[in-house]
Amino acid sequence: MGKIGGAAIGAHLSHAPVTVRKYLGLTLMPHSGVSLVLTDIAISSLTGTFSQYGDIVRGTIAAAAVINEVIAVFLARKGFQLAGELNAAQSSSTPSAQSA
Repeated sequence: MGKIGGAAIGAHLSHAPVTVRKYLGLTLMPHSGVSLVLTDIAISSLTGTFSQYGDIVRGTIAAAAVINEVIAVFLARKGFQLAGELNAAQSSSTPSAQSA
């Protein structure tokens, strides 16, 4: 929800086109690599008393990242379709458009 809302607010403040305001957040969803890196930092800070929770934290965040990556790809594609960008990209790569 943060990416979608933040993208909408940023697009509104920058006077971006309406399609960007509506659908940019959906296209930003598939980026969970950072959470996997931050997981290692969190695990390294769980030393001493809480060290037994490291595997639980790692597994939970990794599972959430995998689920997010699977779902987010479809959301991003839908966002591009709704914005009309996917069809524009496909039509510009056709041979008839390239020869013109």
